[in-house]
Amino acid sequence: MTLAVGRSAGRALEVGIRKVFGAHRRQLMRQFWSEAVLMSGIALILGVLMAAAILPLFNQLTLQNLDISYLGNGASLLALLGLLLFVGLIAGSYPAVVLARFQPVAVLKDL
Repeated sequence: MTLAVGRSAGRALEVGIRKVFGAHRRQLMRQFWSEAVLMSGIALILGVLMAAAILPLFNQLTLQNLDISYLGNGASLLALLGLLLFVGLIAGSYPAVVLARFQPVAVLKDL
């Protein structure tokens, strides 16, 4: 969410230009939510890969024998997918709702 808010100022011009060329509010909202879900998916994949890479060292330091067995479990994969969608939709909600409401004239007049 913080990244989305930080990048939103630079995206206002993009939204204004896309609206001038005929983009509808729903199209812009769908784009912002899709981007947020994609970014969340990439972060999830990187997180799982990093956890798998660090797990042997963690097991050695803590004298435990933990393993990543949730990747073969359907319920765990479904929970990860649900978490991915939830986080992506929440993260994309600000740009989707606020930036999609921008009026092109108000954004482009400052150029």
